[in-house]
Amino acid sequence: MDALAVDDGHRPAVIEFKREATGSMIGQALAYVDWLLAHQDAVALRVARVLGINEADRLDWSAPRLLCVAEGFGLREEASPASCVIASSL
Repeated sequence: MDALAVDDGHRPAVIEFKREATGSMIGQALAYVDWLLAHQDAVALRVARVLGINEADRLDWSAPRLLCVAEGFGLREEASPASCVIASSL
């Protein structure tokens, strides 16, 4: 996981950066989302330390976000459902 963030809707967000996405980026990023959901207490503790307890208490785990950022995406990433690929090529 390259970065962990909290969006304006208080949803945790996994951000994965690659120079070029060539087939495994989405699967790798989805594995990070699984990890995030399995470790909600640890993530909430980190959020509390960085952003404060109020922000940690407001985390919305119902729909964590996944953002994949790359200079270019391969055919496999482009064929992924829009719900998986949020950021387009830069």
